Amino acid sequence: MYLTAKVEDAEIKLLVDTGATVTLLSKRVFDQIKNPREDITVEESNQKIMTAERKPLKVYGVANLDITLGLSKYQRKIVVADISVDGILGLDFMNGYNTILNVSEKTLSINGERHLLELEGRLGCYRVCLLYTSDAADDMQCVDLG
Repeated sequence: MYLTAKVEDAEIKLLVDTGATVTLLSKRVFDQIKNPREDITVEESNQKIMTAERKPLKVYGVANLDITLGLSKYQRKIVVADISVDGILGLDFMNGYNTILNVSEKTLSINGERHLLELEGRLGCYRVCLLYTSDAADDMQCVDLG
C-alpha cells in the first residue's frame, strides 16, 4: 500500500512497510530534490541494509529531509539507497508518530491525522533492516530498531 507524500518539494509515493526498520528514499528521487537545492547533503553512513531476499542494498548515506503528509510536516533522517520505489515509510517513522495502520479501511493515521492508502505502484518485496555482525557468530543478524 502506498501513501502520497512530499519529500521537500517532490511529490512521491511511499510504500508503507511494517517490515522495514528504517525509512528510505530512492537515489533517483534524492537526485531530483538535490538538483535545485545544493544545500541538501547526504551524510556518510556505515549502515548495512539488506533486502527481504537477504541481499545487500546499496546505501549512499543519510539525509535530513522534510516529509509532508497531508497537513503535517516532519523533519527526519532518511536513508538514501538504490530502491526501485520512490521511498519506503519504515517502522522508525511509524513508531515515532503514534501511527495506526488500518488495512481493511486502507488508511494510515499519524498523530490522529488520517491518510488514505493506494493499492498501486510497483509491486515487489522491499523489506529492509539494519545488519550487524556478532563476534560470536560468522553470520550477519537482522536488528529491528523499533
